[in-house]
Amino acid sequence: MMGTRKPNDRSTIYLGRDGLWYGYVTVGVKPDGSPIDGTARRRPKQR
Repeated sequence: MMGTRKPNDRSTIYLGRDGLWYGYVTVGVKPDGSPIDGTARRRPKQR
């Protein structure tokens, strides 16, 4: 099944040297043309 969302411009997720997961995404553009960015930083889930 294909998703119905339009793909975002850019996104990335990676595990940093400090053991935290980092995520970055561009979700759109402002009226002045600058990007709307989102960021997240999380600890890994405990098993």
